[in-house]
Amino acid sequence: MAQTTQTAKPALPRGFKILLGVSLAVNLAVAGLVAGAFVRKGPGGPMGGNAEVNYARPYIQALPHDQRREVFEALRPAKRDGNRTARRAYYENVATLLRADAFDRAAIEAVLAKQSASTLNAQSAGQARWLNIIEKMDVEERRAYADGIEEALKRGPKRKPKQKQSN
Repeated sequence: MAQTTQTAKPALPRGFKILLGVSLAVNLAVAGLVAGAFVRKGPGGPMGGNAEVNYARPYIQALPHDQRREVFEALRPAKRDGNRTARRAYYENVATLLRADAFDRAAIEAVLAKQSASTLNAQSAGQARWLNIIEKMDVEERRAYADGIEEALKRGPKRKPKQKQSN
């Protein structure tokens, strides 16, 4: 009989496991900020109070105010499957999974997939509303709108003036 020797895989050092956990937490925090910036509406938001993501900024900025509002309304949490409570629960779920003794990658990936789906649903709703608006434009309106997009690109994002601090 031939004798086989099994070599055990060396265990990951504890510090490396901690580093991976911290790295994952930082990645989740960044993903959360991006997702939050996308769906947030109102003053003081990380994107200047607007619900658009950088790629959509020129498209939204070039629209008239009432049509801009229409697109933002499509992004409202109440009008899609996820609300603030549900989004917060995703983060709390991941935090709980990270505290477990054993790292459950599949469980965390499942939560991340749900978060991604929620973000994509919001993006799809905004895009559909935007396309509905554009579809109703005649050729001259679309050409003027295209000029507006180019102007928005030249201007860049709107910035709020900094308030002077009083001594």
